[in-house]
Amino acid sequence: MTKKLFWDDPYLTACKAQVTSLEGNKIKIDQTIFYAFSGGQESDDGTIGGMKVVQAVKQGDRENIIDIEYELEQEPPFRVGDEVEINIDGEKRLKLMKLHSAVHLAYFFITEKFGTMKILGSNITPEKSRVDFESAKPLTELNDVETKLNAFLAE
Repeated sequence: MTKKLFWDDPYLTACKAQVTSLEGNKIKIDQTIFYAFSGGQESDDGTIGGMKVVQAVKQGDRENIIDIEYELEQEPPFRVGDEVEINIDGEKRLKLMKLHSAVHLAYFFITEKFGTMKILGSNITPEKSRVDFESAKPLTELNDVETKLNAFLAE
């Protein structure tokens, strides 16, 4: 099982880990700071053992992510049991964290104004974020929500 260090300290941008599985250019490690795509949020960018991570794939279900398998840009020179350095793009992580929080805040103010709504999905990138929801009512007063959200963020 991969220990997810990003849940304990989302500001970590480097750590060491041990290789637990290796098949071609696909690797598993005992612990990670790499956030894998989930809930509409992009994966982190970075390297494992100096090699670029192309993709991070969660293994398990939504509530119980057992492992994360990383696809590297090429087959690595290291082996199972080796210690590797993990580095992520801290600037991208910070942008994702801010926009992730913004989605939650926007949804809070929307539901405060219009009542609870079913979330259909979301998309969070370093440049922008959005949340998709279902509403039986017309959302004609979104300007009020935007004003409240901006006032909250200004505090």
